[in-house]
Amino acid sequence: MWLTPAARQLRSTRTAGGNLISNGIIFADSNSGLDSPSGLAFDNNGNLYVANFQNNTILEFTNSGGTLSTNATVFANTGLDAPYGLAFDTAGNLYAANYLNGTIEKFAYTAGMLSHSGTTVISSGVQNPTGLAFDRSGNLYVAKLVGFGDCTIEQFTNSGGILSTNGTTFADSLDSPFSLVFDVRGNLYYTDIYGCAIGIFTNTDGILNGTWAAFANLGQNNPTGLAISEAGTLYVAYTGVSMVFSTNAIIEKFSSTGADLGQFAVTGNRPFSMAFQPSIRVPLSIKWSGTNVVLMWTDPSFALQATFTINGSFTNIPDATSPYTNFMAGSQQFFRLQKN
Repeated sequence: MWLTPAARQLRSTRTAGGNLISNGIIFADSNSGLDSPSGLAFDNNGNLYVANFQNNTILEFTNSGGTLSTNATVFANTGLDAPYGLAFDTAGNLYAANYLNGTIEKFAYTAGMLSHSGTTVISSGVQNPTGLAFDRSGNLYVAKLVGFGDCTIEQFTNSGGILSTNGTTFADSLDSPFSLVFDVRGNLYYTDIYGCAIGIFTNTDGILNGTWAAFANLGQNNPTGLAISEAGTLYVAYTGVSMVFSTNAIIEKFSSTGADLGQFAVTGNRPFSMAFQPSIRVPLSIKWSGTNVVLMWTDPSFALQATFTINGSFTNIPDATSPYTNFMAGSQQFFRLQKN
């Protein structure tokens, strides 16, 4: 089995100054090759991909043991035209929204490798695409920022792992949809950048309602990026007030019911996209030895914790090192690893 620590880092981009920000601190800048960075996406191995809107490239920041390199490499520099949104599907393929030429580019994941050469998989029906998001069934949703009050979100259905190239309009007559994100319940959220609001399409018994409802009204704040934590907290990036780009732009937090939980960070100019860095995955192997259970893990920077019940309070097992042997009928029945 695999157990993951709960802590994750929030990354965001801002176009003014071309910075990549991690938890409020500048992680990388133009010296790393950033040029009007827009979309962000992590793969399953924790590598970070950043779309450069201005110079038509996608950069990769590689992950090693849970630590991202600050030195980026150019992942792709062909087939891109002002790329904005990035998203991975469940098969590990990377998709990029080309804002200017209205296409969606796919970078295929095969034999454990992500291709550096993209293929245009959607070439119509997505004028000025911005945000991308996949639901649990592998259907792709694309936000189109065409004109105020006449924008749409398009849906491209997945059938047997094949994504349709002909989309259908999932929602229309939207003010200005920009970013998209799904929560664990299958609800779809979007930022209305000019309407200063967050909208939600609710999922009921596996059916996504195509009529949006107001999730949060942001006054005169113009929202751009969205991200959802493992706990279900929604993070919203503001570029400023009434489209005046503020040097004190913020990231705000909202509960799953829309309650404002206050500021997460003051980011500086124009935060656009956000993404949570995936939890570090550490293998915890289990074997039985008579009436004992033996647990083993490879990273000594993780502490073993235990509890009586699955809903109980996990606490560190003092001085537990790998391999750890526990009597099967004892009080410690549930285990996990936690980063020290």
